[in-house]
Amino acid sequence: MVFLFNLYLFHNPSNENNRTRKNFLAQKLGVYSMSNVSYKYFTMINSGKIRFKKSLKAYLVLLGGLYLFMLLTSFNTTDLRLEYSIIRKGEKIGKLLFTRRASGTEEHLQMRSEVKFSFLGQITAHAREDATFQNQILLRSSVFREINGRTKSDKKTERVGNQYRLLDDDDAKTLTSAGIQYNMLCVYFSEPLYRNSIYSDNYQRFLKVEKLAPHHYRIEMPNGDVNEYHYKNGICQRVEVNSFLYHSTIQLASL
Repeated sequence: MVFLFNLYLFHNPSNENNRTRKNFLAQKLGVYSMSNVSYKYFTMINSGKIRFKKSLKAYLVLLGGLYLFMLLTSFNTTDLRLEYSIIRKGEKIGKLLFTRRASGTEEHLQMRSEVKFSFLGQITAHAREDATFQNQILLRSSVFREINGRTKSDKKTERVGNQYRLLDDDDAKTLTSAGIQYNMLCVYFSEPLYRNSIYSDNYQRFLKVEKLAPHHYRIEMPNGDVNEYHYKNGICQRVEVNSFLYHSTIQLASL
């Protein structure tokens, strides 16, 4: 618009009022002659564009930095949730919920379960297990189980130096180990593959892992129960629980 006005003024040089207006406009724009008005005006526009481009570039750099930070954070923190159904005689009698949270060098595993069934009366059982690893070494774990409101098991494992302190209610003992790397919670999140032993937080000892076939393993408990684990893509899909009193299946319901 200023450009058109400038053309109009210069195409009417004999008009005194036009010359006055021209000089007034030149002063307002900070130039000494009207011939510089168009140049000054477009310089201002280009300068504004440059400032806008610089601001946009800074904003995009900041946005990219925030995205990169979030991406790196997502790699450092990994959550996994596994839910299983407990089936006995074709009927669902309970569920197991496992969660794994990894942050930096630490990894936290957790299990919660609830089971209700009839066996010489109504039985309601609850269990919770927790374990914390650092640099793939067990720091501490706990097992708590109750049946019909009465405590059945309350055990803890704590790393102290090159040993583990084992607590079973009021009893305490030690286990010498360079470091426990795989326990009964890990068995659901990762296939044992070449491992030949596993630490049982409930029995507070190492148990033998026997490979029966590809992705199929057997673990015998000290009380005679036998569990068989089946895997796909490294995640436990099914557990066959064989006990002297009953047989049940733990089946993966959802990831």
